[in-house]
Amino acid sequence: MNGQVIRRSSAGHFAPSLPLKVGLNTFTLRYQGQVVTVQVTRTPTTLLPRPGWLLLKSL
Repeated sequence: MNGQVIRRSSAGHFAPSLPLKVGLNTFTLRYQGQVVTVQVTRTPTTLLPRPGWLLLKSL
C-alpha cells in the first residue's frame, strides 16, 4: 500500500491502520499487476469559520 508491504494472515487477510489527514486521502494498492486506488475524505471534527467570516469576542 503506497509502496509499503502489508503483512497478511495465513488466510490472506489484511487490515492496515493509517492516519487520515483532514481532506482527501488517496491510497494505492498493488498486487500481481493489479492496481486499486481508494480515496477517503476526512471531515474536520471541529467547526471551522468560513474564510472571510468575522469572529467577535464575547463582552
